[in-house]
Amino acid sequence: MALLVREDSEDADRPMPTVTGAEIPQTVRDLAAVGIRSVKVFANGLCRDRQASGALARLRT
Repeated sequence: MALLVREDSEDADRPMPTVTGAEIPQTVRDLAAVGIRSVKVFANGLCRDRQASGALARLRT
């Protein structure tokens, strides 16, 4: 299953279903309950750069 992850501040009205980072754990549990054993996460952020600074900052917290 592919998950498109959006930031909380983004508009949730999209043509493709999205989840927030906080919703990922429950979504994965729900998917496991129906037999889906793996997910691929695609991040959709407002602030992106070539060094992935936003992801690195989250890892340091």
